[in-house]
Amino acid sequence: MSEVHKEKRRGYAASHITWSASDWAQVVFTDEKRWSLAGNDGYVSIWTESKENPLEMVETNRKGGLVVWGAISKNGGLRLACMEGLITAETYIDML
Repeated sequence: MSEVHKEKRRGYAASHITWSASDWAQVVFTDEKRWSLAGNDGYVSIWTESKENPLEMVETNRKGGLVVWGAISKNGGLRLACMEGLITAETYIDML
């Protein structure tokens, strides 16, 4: 982590140090992780064979992936949500 990130975390901790258990009971922490099912998410150069050119480098766009979203609260973890494909505002709201 950079010094800026560390300072922001210290600031967050300091501003919440006086919170009571009932304050924290209203908080839900969330995070998500995306896994690419086909390697790099961007353009990938691959070697292909064709009759015209036996070894040709082709750029392809591979966007398949899986996003797993989870949350924890004072009462424990919530059910994980798994989403495949493109995530739009509408699909994100459905996931929530």
